[in-house]
Amino acid sequence: MKNDLFWEIPSSLNLEDILKKRPPEFKYKIDKFYYILDYLARGMDVEDLDNNEGFINLNAKRLQEAVHDYKDYLDYLLKRGIISTDMIYIVGKKSKGYRINSNKEHKVSVQRIPITSWPMQKKKRKEQEDLVAENNKTVKGYGHLTKWFNDKLQIDETGAKAKIEEVFPEPSGPIRGKLKGRPSDWNKRYKAIYSIEKFAKGDFYYSVDDNVGRFHSNLTNIKKELRHYITFDGQRLVNVDIKNSQPLFSQLLLSKNFYENESEPSIFNFPHSFKLISPSSNSPSFTIMVVKMLQKLNNEDIGKYVSMVNSGQFYNQMSDLLFPNQAFEKKKVKMMFFKVLFSSNYVLGQPSAKDKKNLLNHSLMFIKYSS
Repeated sequence: MKNDLFWEIPSSLNLEDILKKRPPEFKYKIDKFYYILDYLARGMDVEDLDNNEGFINLNAKRLQEAVHDYKDYLDYLLKRGIISTDMIYIVGKKSKGYRINSNKEHKVSVQRIPITSWPMQKKKRKEQEDLVAENNKTVKGYGHLTKWFNDKLQIDETGAKAKIEEVFPEPSGPIRGKLKGRPSDWNKRYKAIYSIEKFAKGDFYYSVDDNVGRFHSNLTNIKKELRHYITFDGQRLVNVDIKNSQPLFSQLLLSKNFYENESEPSIFNFPHSFKLISPSSNSPSFTIMVVKMLQKLNNEDIGKYVSMVNSGQFYNQMSDLLFPNQAFEKKKVKMMFFKVLFSSNYVLGQPSAKDKKNLLNHSLMFIKYSS
C-alpha cells in the first residue's frame, strides 16, 4: 500500500536535530513525538484559539492509546520549551491544555513528514476512518450543507497566502510578548496557513457539535479574510452575516408561544442537541411555569431590549449603557453578553462571574419572580 500518511507540524521545528543535540533520558521513538505535535497542530485548525488562549485540550485516553508513556514525551517537550501548558485540569470537565510555542521564525509553514512506523501508520489510518465515521453520524439530515464539499470547492492558495502576509505582517521593532489571555499572532498565522493547505488538498471535514447543534467545517473555521479566495465551480462565494445574531435569536426565549407544542418554532421541535431543557422538563407543567414567569416580566424593558436587538446596533447601545465614557469595544461587550447567555448561574458567587453580574445589573432585562 502506498504510504500517503504524513505528520503535519510547523516548519520551524527540526525535531531530529533537537533530539540529536539533547537526547531524552528515556527510550523513545520519534514518531511518538510527531504524534503529539501533529495532534496539537490539527487541534489548532478546528479549535477557536481565542477561546482558550491557543491551548488545545488533550484527550488523555486517546493519547495513551497511541503513546502509552505519553507523559514522558510531554515532559520532554515542555522542558525543551517546544510546547507549553495552561496547567488547568478540572475533573470531568477539562483536561490540561497544551500548545506549540512560537519562535523567531515568523513565516512558519506546514512541513509534511512521512509516517514510517507501521504501527503508527495503522493507528493514524484507523483514527482517520473513525473520525470520518463519527462526523458522518453527526451530519445526518445535513445533506444540504455537506453536498458542497467536493472537488469543485477550491481555494486560490497563492492569493490566500499572500493575504496572510497582509493580515500578519512581519513584526518590526523590539519583539514583545503576546497580550495576556490571547493566543499569539504566530499561533493564529500557523492556523491560517494550515487551513489554507488543508483546503487546497481537498482535505475537507465537517461535523455537528452535540452542544448547540452548530455545523463546523473548513468553511466555518477558516479565517474570514480568506473566504474571499474560495470558489465553487469557479464562482465566488457570498458571505452573509446576521448582525448581533445571538441577541436576535434570544428573543424567542421571551415569547410564550415558544413554549407551546403547536407553535413554530417551538422549544419542543428544536434539535435534540439543543440542551435548553432536560428531557424530564419536556412537560405541560414546565410550559405553564415558564409562561407564568414570562407574564411577570416588565414589558417596557423587554420592548427596549427588542428595539436594541432589531436595530442591529445592540452591542454598541449596550456598550453606551455599561461604559458611557469609554470607546466601543465590541469583543468586550459581546463576551460579557455571551457569559450571561451561556454560563451557569451557579457561578455567580465566583470572582470569574464579575462580568456576568455587571451586565445583569446594567442590562434592560430584569426578570423578577418569586420562587
